[in-house]
Amino acid sequence: MPKLDEKSVINLAEEYIKKYKLHKGFPEYKFQFIRFSPSPSLYSDEPIWEVAYDAEGWDDLQHSIIISDTEQIALCVSGFQPVWLPKEFQEKEEKLTKREKRLKRKGELPDYKIDSYAFTSKYPCLYVDFNEIISDDCVLLSQNSVKSDFWGNPVLLREGLKVIGYMQDENTGGMRDDLIVSGVCTRNTTDIFLHVRWLLKFDSKIHFISDLEKEDIKI
Repeated sequence: MPKLDEKSVINLAEEYIKKYKLHKGFPEYKFQFIRFSPSPSLYSDEPIWEVAYDAEGWDDLQHSIIISDTEQIALCVSGFQPVWLPKEFQEKEEKLTKREKRLKRKGELPDYKIDSYAFTSKYPCLYVDFNEIISDDCVLLSQNSVKSDFWGNPVLLREGLKVIGYMQDENTGGMRDDLIVSGVCTRNTTDIFLHVRWLLKFDSKIHFISDLEKEDIKI
């Protein structure tokens, strides 16, 4: 069963047209029809409503407002060229598994991202690719002597500089859980990967951020 009804959808469409002045200078419009599509469409992976209308004096095209049944998406379709309305009407919920949706409803969905760690860390947080580990305690870090940290600030790499290496990842349950390691910058003096100037030498194990929180590990 749809969550919205025709009256509420019409009201939403009028709100979008007036608030965002979709047809400046031609305020007169009249609704032609409204229809509900329960199946995923070109515009959304959830049920949608289409409200078709004419904007008199604007052009000869039929226009539509496409609204998701959860009100999270609104799309103004002008001819064949869709134009997204402002951000507040186009955000969609991330695709979650049934278990994740259940946890989220309970307010229990874990969110282990580097963001919160980087906010409190006293060391620069630099992206590394853990697929580029070249020994038990070393990973490729940078071809240049300047590398941007998580916040986009330039960090001048130097021998012995303490940093945090991180990479986006997910746990076995498919939920976001980033990898993180503590280490120091060291020049690449090996005879491999000669294009890489700097390496990150680990001084801790590689952890999931969830492990740091659950086991109260400090790195």
